[in-house]
Amino acid sequence: MKKLVLLSAALACLTVTEIRAGTISMDFQVGVLADSSGTPITDGSLFQIIASPDTTFSAPTPTSFLGNSSNDVLVWSGGFDSSTVGAGPGIADMAVNNIDLSTYPIAGDYLTIRWFPTLTSSSLQPGASTSYGQYGYLNDNSWIAGNAGSSITYTFLTQSTGIGSATNSLGYANNTVTPVPEPSSSAIVIALCALAVTIHHRRRAVQAGR
Repeated sequence: MKKLVLLSAALACLTVTEIRAGTISMDFQVGVLADSSGTPITDGSLFQIIASPDTTFSAPTPTSFLGNSSNDVLVWSGGFDSSTVGAGPGIADMAVNNIDLSTYPIAGDYLTIRWFPTLTSSSLQPGASTSYGQYGYLNDNSWIAGNAGSSITYTFLTQSTGIGSATNSLGYANNTVTPVPEPSSSAIVIALCALAVTIHHRRRAVQAGR
């Protein structure tokens, strides 16, 4: 009960922040974020906020958090911090204030968050077969970045928090970064395809000459 009271109080009392012209502020109240088995992520796990002008968010690749997308914007990337709420592991209030729209022109863009249980803020790339979770506009169509001067709160609370309504499994890191085939494997596949095409054409030529 004490945990729920603390969480409710923290979510009810939003921090009043001065908003500078040409900036926006976003507050993500999330939990419980977990790994693929449902264990809450630890503080310091990599947490990211991503914006996109369309509703297609490119999946991360082993070498790129944005999947080499030319549209997606990594608005914020850092360590998850449950102490911002103090209601238990995997629950946090991740606020990013005064985002400069001249640097991040994301007003009106769609938003999503990702968490990587096995990575930290110092991770430079996802790596192959790394698990991650994702939640955003495709789950809740209110997750849209505001216009200049706005301060908007986005909420994603699972049933396991005691006050949320989202299915617990939505907080699991059930996605996996797809490994890129080794160059040698790709070459073999291409060679086999070329061989198949050659055989096909030769058979048609033989049949035509009969």
